[in-house]
Amino acid sequence: MVDFSIHKKTNDMNVLIPHLDHVQERLGRLPRCVVADASYGREEIYAYLEQAVIEGYVKYPLFRKQQKRSWRKQHFCVENWEYDPA
Repeated sequence: MVDFSIHKKTNDMNVLIPHLDHVQERLGRLPRCVVADASYGREEIYAYLEQAVIEGYVKYPLFRKQQKRSWRKQHFCVENWEYDPA
C-alpha cells in the first residue's frame, strides 16, 4: 500500500501520525509495515506503530552518527556505555 499527503509543517517528525490517520480515512485500513528515516524516530511514533500493530522500520535520530567509528571510540559518551542490569 502506498499513499501520500501534503503538510504545511516544516518538520517531518510531526507529520507521520497525521499521515497514517489520513491513510486510514482514505483507504479504510492501515499498512502492515512503515519504513521511515531518522527524522521520524521518536517515542510517540514508536508507540503509535506498536498500538496500531504496524511493523515499523524507523531509525532513531542518532543511528547514523552511532555507526561511525569516531562515535564508538568516545568512551565517556553515555550512549556508548553498556547496560548492566546487576
